[in-house]
Amino acid sequence: MLTVMDPALRAHLDQYDGVISAKAATRLGISPNGLRVLVREKVLVRVARGAYVEARLLDPSEPAAHHRHRLRGIVLTRHGALAASHLSAAVLHGLPVLERCLERVRVVHTKDRRNTRSFDTYTVHPCPGKDGLTTHEGVRTVVPALAVIGTALVAGTWSGQMAADAALRKALTTGDELKDWLARMPRHPGVARARNIVDLADPKSESPGESILRLLLLDLGHEVVSQYPIEDADGRVFAYTDFYLPRLRVAVEFDGMVKYGGVEGKRALDAERRRERRIEQRGHGVARVIWSDLYNVRVIAAKIKEARERGRAIRGRS
Repeated sequence: MLTVMDPALRAHLDQYDGVISAKAATRLGISPNGLRVLVREKVLVRVARGAYVEARLLDPSEPAAHHRHRLRGIVLTRHGALAASHLSAAVLHGLPVLERCLERVRVVHTKDRRNTRSFDTYTVHPCPGKDGLTTHEGVRTVVPALAVIGTALVAGTWSGQMAADAALRKALTTGDELKDWLARMPRHPGVARARNIVDLADPKSESPGESILRLLLLDLGHEVVSQYPIEDADGRVFAYTDFYLPRLRVAVEFDGMVKYGGVEGKRALDAERRRERRIEQRGHGVARVIWSDLYNVRVIAAKIKEARERGRAIRGRS
């Protein structure tokens, strides 16, 4: 029986980034029972029928990387027949999507086949056409514009907006390219949502949380300006706020995963407080929103109301 340290297997996994197909295993002399042993001993993980990935590469606590390795296992063992698509392509291109959307891998046929089929761990969608395919990091995939649109179609508004904003910010696509692809799918299910996401896409949103927060601010009926410059008394810009609500004179800042522990953390916190005080001294209220607030829009509305009142009070004293 093959051991876990078999040199032929080790060489194959090193050459193909930890991926091996059942056919390749057979060529190495590994029987179907040998593959089952390797899976049982947690050397390999079966990611789809006939597709295996080295177990040490898969870490569910890192959802994007975990999804990316599963995707590579499926696409690379299909020898050019499939390409990454939808949110799986977004992850491959380095675009953010919500972790809860990453359970199922999405791929497309690379030839003109129109059927959609679902398997145990992945779904295969119709080929988008040769002009919709490219290669990224050695993996066949749809172009970034289609990755964004596909994410909007199957993963919902938040993930779609996160991916769209990031794709524009990274210059992976343009608004015109996104609209051109949308024009080619006028009756596709979910296309209205995708159009709205493209219309609202903003490269000035610098994080997934900012993308979501901007949507919530718009849903609350606010006029929203991204990366608004705040000037001192001499007209010099000293800060850019994540968002500004001009009718309320309120700056809205998103505080994501910043840690304020330790000496460096305390310095960062002190700097943030000084910056916030300077903004307020210029007559603007400041509302700070954290990740958990994104799931309760009433909390955001209350913080904006409080910031508006603080701004009014400061202006009244000046």
